[in-house]
Amino acid sequence: MSVKIKDLANELMAINGQFILGSFDELGWNMESFWSAMKTEVFNYSKFVPLQKKFNISTSGGPVYDFTYDVRNAGFEDLQNPGKPPIYLSSVVPVTTLTLLTSLGGLIAPYYKPNRELVDPRTFVYEYRNPKLYLSENGTFDVVANYDYVIKEERSDNILTDVEIEDIEKHPCYPILVRLLSGRFLISLGRARRAFTYVDMPITTDSDKLVEEGQREYDAALQALYTNQDWYNSVRP
Repeated sequence: MSVKIKDLANELMAINGQFILGSFDELGWNMESFWSAMKTEVFNYSKFVPLQKKFNISTSGGPVYDFTYDVRNAGFEDLQNPGKPPIYLSSVVPVTTLTLLTSLGGLIAPYYKPNRELVDPRTFVYEYRNPKLYLSENGTFDVVANYDYVIKEERSDNILTDVEIEDIEKHPCYPILVRLLSGRFLISLGRARRAFTYVDMPITTDSDKLVEEGQREYDAALQALYTNQDWYNSVRP
């Protein structure tokens, strides 16, 4: 699933009482200007709420895993278009370990029992240098990987017609993003109306109140984002 910016624009107009205009073209905007105003908020949100995936990886030939052609990469299509590897890893946990003595007989006991109780609390070290993960041992590992969202711009005759953001609506914090964009929408609309006068525009709300209301909505959404997400997600390695 994905989110289309054109659909999101219509949603923002509806929840902010601008639906009487029919489309945001009547606001004096086009898709290019709308996306320019909103994409910074999408980027800031993605720093706190990246696209997160949990899966297993395995190594045998050497304690290194290369994500370059991993099928779970963001935007993976095929080996010619392998998408983008994780931007960082939140967790790497050994499930089983392969050693020289056990390579003929299989894997030794897991690092964790199913109830997450430690079985073998040995020293384990890993380092991720995009796109390669360097490990202190071979085996199978539980990985929590974080990716940038895939953003696809749709153009016709070099004119931006829509923008698609893949998988961004799956996270429980997605309503906070809508609030962030709603606040930014009102701020941008108010500032635009402060600078220009549209004689035929059937709206009576004054620009200063739009900016004020938008700033309150934006600040509240930003605080909700800080409260609901781990702050360290915004610090990129």
